[in-house]
Amino acid sequence: TLRTARKIFETSVWFEYEKGAISESQCYAGVADELELSVEDVTRAHQLFQDSRALQASMINLVQSLKPGRRMYAMTNTSKLDDERLRHHFADIALFDCTFSSYRAGYRKPDLAFYRIVLESTHTNPLRTIFVDSSLDNVLTARSFGMTGVLFTSVDDLRHTLYNLCFDPVDR
Repeated sequence: TLRTARKIFETSVWFEYEKGAISESQCYAGVADELELSVEDVTRAHQLFQDSRALQASMINLVQSLKPGRRMYAMTNTSKLDDERLRHHFADIALFDCTFSSYRAGYRKPDLAFYRIVLESTHTNPLRTIFVDSSLDNVLTARSFGMTGVLFTSVDDLRHTLYNLCFDPVDR
């Protein structure tokens, strides 16, 4: 279930996997041991979660509507395999200028070091940056850098918030 998947992804073993410190098989075995699950249960839960994370067409449309004239980056807590899948998917739809993953950075959100890597790599001014995430901890960390942090709750709410932040209300 998705509830089991969430428990799996909150373990310290999973965090190490997302940072590239251990292999997938080591991760699955460690998580299975820690949560008293089978490796097959961990594998199934991971796949279920991946299927549920597929970007909705409405989210893709929102990002594409905001893209002209803006640089857009993705910052994800992902393992090596998930990183490869995301990079392939994002390249296919030309959604982001660059994707930063915890696997490649060696850190994961909300670690301050991960945010520093992204800001320095992109030469981005945090005071002119909008950060969107479904985790309040990640949003609060972005705000600590001076970014405008937006907590994602739904595509419709996000559209409303981002249009208010990005476009002149008179022109809208």
